[in-house]
Amino acid sequence: MEQLTSADPLPASVPDDRPLDVSGTDVSRSAALTDGRNPSAESLATTVSSTSSCGYPVGLLEPNDTLDEATVYTGDLSGPGYYSRIGCIGDTPNGIYDVDLVLFNLNAGERIFIETDAREAPGLEGPLEPVLRVFDMSGTELAIDQQSYGRRLGSFISFEAPVDGTYAVGVSYNFNTDYDPTMEPSETVLGDSPDPYRLKVWYADLSEPSDTLDQADDFTDALRETGRVDLTGFLGDTDGRLNDADLALFELKAGEGLLLDVQSDFVGKVAPFHTLLRVFDSSGTELAVNANYDAWYSLLSFKAPADGVYAVGVSSYPNFDYDSTIEGSGTDGQGPGIYDLTVRFGDLVEPGDTIDQAEDFTDALRETGSLSLAGIIGDTPRWSDDVDLALFRLGAGEVVHFDVDREGTKFATVDPLLRVFDLAGNELAAYEYDYRGPGLRFESPAAGTYAVGISSDSNPDYDPTRDEGGAPNPWDGGYYRLNATIVSTDIEIGLFDADTDELIALIGDGGEIRLNGAADRNLTIVATVTEYSPLFGFVESMRIDLNDGAVTRTESFGAFSLFGDQRGDFQGGEIPVGDNTVTFDLFSEDGLRGDFLGSISRDFTIVDFDTAVEVGLYDADTDELIALIGDGDEIRLDGAADRNLTIAAIVPPDSPLFDDVESMRIDLNDGAVVNVENLEAYSLFGNTGSDFQGGDIPTGENVVTFDLFSENQLQGDFLGTLTRNFTILDFDVAVEIGLYDADTDELIALIGDGDEIEVEGAAGRNLTIAAIVPEDSPLFDDVDSMRVDLNDGAVVNVESLEAYSLFGNAGNDFEGGDIPLGENVITFDLFSADRLQGDFLGSVTRSFTIVDLDAAPDGAALADASGLSDPVSDLGSVDLPFVDDLV
Repeated sequence: MEQLTSADPLPASVPDDRPLDVSGTDVSRSAALTDGRNPSAESLATTVSSTSSCGYPVGLLEPNDTLDEATVYTGDLSGPGYYSRIGCIGDTPNGIYDVDLVLFNLNAGERIFIETDAREAPGLEGPLEPVLRVFDMSGTELAIDQQSYGRRLGSFISFEAPVDGTYAVGVSYNFNTDYDPTMEPSETVLGDSPDPYRLKVWYADLSEPSDTLDQADDFTDALRETGRVDLTGFLGDTDGRLNDADLALFELKAGEGLLLDVQSDFVGKVAPFHTLLRVFDSSGTELAVNANYDAWYSLLSFKAPADGVYAVGVSSYPNFDYDSTIEGSGTDGQGPGIYDLTVRFGDLVEPGDTIDQAEDFTDALRETGSLSLAGIIGDTPRWSDDVDLALFRLGAGEVVHFDVDREGTKFATVDPLLRVFDLAGNELAAYEYDYRGPGLRFESPAAGTYAVGISSDSNPDYDPTRDEGGAPNPWDGGYYRLNATIVSTDIEIGLFDADTDELIALIGDGGEIRLNGAADRNLTIVATVTEYSPLFGFVESMRIDLNDGAVTRTESFGAFSLFGDQRGDFQGGEIPVGDNTVTFDLFSEDGLRGDFLGSISRDFTIVDFDTAVEVGLYDADTDELIALIGDGDEIRLDGAADRNLTIAAIVPPDSPLFDDVESMRIDLNDGAVVNVENLEAYSLFGNTGSDFQGGDIPTGENVVTFDLFSENQLQGDFLGTLTRNFTILDFDVAVEIGLYDADTDELIALIGDGDEIEVEGAAGRNLTIAAIVPEDSPLFDDVDSMRVDLNDGAVVNVESLEAYSLFGNAGNDFEGGDIPLGENVITFDLFSADRLQGDFLGSVTRSFTIVDLDAAPDGAALADASGLSDPVSDLGSVDLPFVDDLV
């Protein structure tokens, strides 16, 4: 087989479409292939000819007619490169029985595309009708193609490796389909001349969907994660061959839209095909179709009519009629070929090809003051004379800023044109896309409904009342995005977090801004001249005044910030909670020089949610407050894992929200528990008056969120959100408390709250009680001292070394004393530094009873009390409620 190497340039007559020009002596890809499979340099030297019998300069790499002699490819088939070589069949003494074999290493599940075509050989007129075969290293045939898809001069195989290993690709004459790749041919018949071909092999990184609704993969999670899914597939890899179709599933809610595009891929690979896109419901009924058969790509926008699962189908034109429930059921398809399918979420401006058909988006615009709509020019049979229209109801003199942006795609781009009409179809304004441009500022001349139209810029004269287009460029199609913003003022004034430089809220006159922790936050106020303002480009400086001189500043560069900024990195300070007034005086030159352009003032109020709403952790059995929850708080409890708890919010009488809140939505840990409450206290698990229902609040890290509304059942005005991040530590697992024999230093029993401990000869024994912080405790690195108190001051000790013992210890040599029979209470107060210094970490209390078995009445002793001198480990599992008022 003749092969061009990197040292042998192609003559001008040879088309070179190879991203990589690879020889059989590439750097090794795997140890599984050794240099012993390649011809040696000495043997090559005797076979190099300046001109091959195929008629072009090449180094001959023969023999390569058996698996043992085969050329080894050890390069990389992935990425932009692929294997490409020109060779000859019939250039050895084997004549027309000549075979060329190349070896490739593949991992299990890897797929390669293999193509050979005599038309891509020198002169493009070679008579070879090549056969392609794939073998394993034992010589077993795994795949074959002979004159694929009716292409007399070409064959194609899509091959997936069944296991890790080395595989051989063989090329031979059309009739030679049964050769044994392990043996030289037994016949040696020479032909008129050797015949050239080009062999191409590349790695197929496919995310291909399946061929019927039942087989199709669901890509909903991937789509919702990023808003976009990119799939690469191949048409022609099934028994349906040219009539192959691929389907992908997406679960949509009613009204959700998809933007779809598909491109047949032909860059140095299999020839492209004309594309076809279809959308089906779960029963296989077609709901939408687009086939731009004058181009390699198709575009389609689709809005779900109801909640359900929908299938996106890809086929080649004109395979319109395949049944999405039956594999290979179509007709008249083209191929084979690779395609790239992109699926995006889109808030669509479809349907809307005339004013009568257009959808009204006013409510969505007014809900937030801005709206972003996606669409496609070219998703109708009219292709790029397609027009999309959207309706908006505006008051007299109301200003809306419209902008249209081209959304790039490697398949098609459109330069969108934006036009505004009245309902009679009269054009009132127009704007052509410019990536540097500010868009269109439209002021309504009278109260009414207006239509915004988007088309390609080559279609500027369409009639928005008629369902027909103009005469645009037939290739001018693609994605666009329409943005609409209600312009309440030409200068936006916003409250910003100076630590993150993020906008918290725009400040309207008389507005109320509710924040968590407002009193402690680093804030600033910034004025921006919007790009759609008549003052845009004219304001060069501002004088800023907060609360009549409390803070003043002169700024000569936008953004114009109350505390200054370094190119958008805001400096911050305190903005008082309560009523405020900020004023901006505008000038046409820096340093407050030039023309005075006017003043803008805002009266506004900041409400601190940390003082406006109290959030507490409650014992649902006793309805008692355990601790108020501040953001970032750590709450330490005995027996937390087994306690019946709840979290509740209260709006105190002195809160500025006291008369406003009527309902709250409560969410623990992002949907783990959700409740809607209409009566205070607003409790996570519900309540009747102050009688709380309870449940499990996990130990460890938690997040609880309260959404506040002005009417019952989350109706009325949304008043804001309050969030608390907090951690619960369970002292029953964080600290172990045990009763010890001080003479032997042995543990008698772990003490759980409420335990009764039976001890032989307790009245006369030398005992102590000690606490240990185990290594797996969340407090292991925190505790450095404890105060130990038995029976409310009967015995008190301060210990700075573990174990923290009631009567003291030298290492683990305990001092002992008398622990009274009967009921006892012991308390350990934990501190973060020696001798009760540092942070107070909380208290652990155990109520317990000691029974002396020697003094027990007949029959009261355990049947076998001999083991009581050993540790009683099961007592450590007792978890009883404990109330800790520590915040």
